[in-house]
Amino acid sequence: METTIKDIIYVTIDVDTLRKGMRLYIDYAKNYAELNCKPIEMDTHLFYRRLVSIVSRWEHDMGGHNTLDGIAYCVKIEKDGKEYVYKGRNRFPFNFGSFMDLLAEYKLW
Repeated sequence: METTIKDIIYVTIDVDTLRKGMRLYIDYAKNYAELNCKPIEMDTHLFYRRLVSIVSRWEHDMGGHNTLDGIAYCVKIEKDGKEYVYKGRNRFPFNFGSFMDLLAEYKLW
């Protein structure tokens, strides 16, 4: 089923290291995005489709939460009254590079 612009979907992405961090918030229905609490221009519909194709194959919790350094990430998607959360620290899904490439392509990271 194709997602329409009327669908209510919220996406929050947090990526953090000791030196750099970012938080992206997307309201899909309004085609609205904020990076670190500041509005940004982006095609949220295309970004969302690409993001879902990457994270849909991730485990929900990659562990490593007792480590203080390295990269921590959390992708939260709220859709159809359900919440899908993918997170980890210093353990990464097989296609994590594609996720980071997507963030870099949109100049988010």
